[in-house]
Amino acid sequence: MSSLLLTLPSGVTVACTDTGSGQPILLLHGVCMSRKFFEHNIDGLARSHRVVAMDFRGHGDSPAVELIWGRDEKVIKFASADWLHEALPSSRLEVFDDSGHCPMWEEPQKFNALVTEWAAQRPGRTSPAS
Repeated sequence: MSSLLLTLPSGVTVACTDTGSGQPILLLHGVCMSRKFFEHNIDGLARSHRVVAMDFRGHGDSPAVELIWGRDEKVIKFASADWLHEALPSSRLEVFDDSGHCPMWEEPQKFNALVTEWAAQRPGRTSPAS
């Protein structure tokens, strides 16, 4: 399956397959999957349609996402952080030891520093507020 990286108007980059011609069909995978989920369908559909299948951010071949998790999380158990990190191989997991469900409120300076660092690694990837 051929792949290309597409930068959306928002600045987000996603991996996708774009093949065939005709009426377009957009194939979107579920959570913790990738466009490879459709590998047995794309060629057949592309005989009569333009087929676009994309990997959501942090899925498949799309660039990484940052996961921030509070170790004392009570709403979504901490074990889910490891599971999600494993399911999104291009992700980076940051654990806040002194936070629960809302690290952005419980450790705002640490959260802001981490998000600022993450954004600095992606220059030019901002979109104007609407």
